[in-house]
Amino acid sequence: MGIGTGVIVHMHGTDTMQFFYDNFSINIILASIMVFLMAAKIEPWLSKPKIQPVYKAFKLISPTTLGIYVIHPLFLGGFNLVFGFSAASPIPWFTIFLSATVTFIVSYIAVLIMMRIPLLKRTV
Repeated sequence: MGIGTGVIVHMHGTDTMQFFYDNFSINIILASIMVFLMAAKIEPWLSKPKIQPVYKAFKLISPTTLGIYVIHPLFLGGFNLVFGFSAASPIPWFTIFLSATVTFIVSYIAVLIMMRIPLLKRTV
């Protein structure tokens, strides 16, 4: 999806970005439905012995998902502002991947820190 977004933005300019980054755009809605359906069916598959490390990673991340969801726009906006991450960059597939990865990691660490603070523990 990121590669397709980069190609279309490169071909038609940044005016088309609104079609891909709006929360109610068709690609976001379809991707959300597919991720939900995949997550609903994934646990039996993850219990296989070969997949145990992935299962353990999911179990480690799962308590922080609401906090990551709530806090990630702050980091995403900050990274885009400071580093200029954009789909209109010369290498859009890389900047989109880098932006998503860095935002997830920093949000995860921030939520882990917040979970250790007694006053904030219940909010995330």
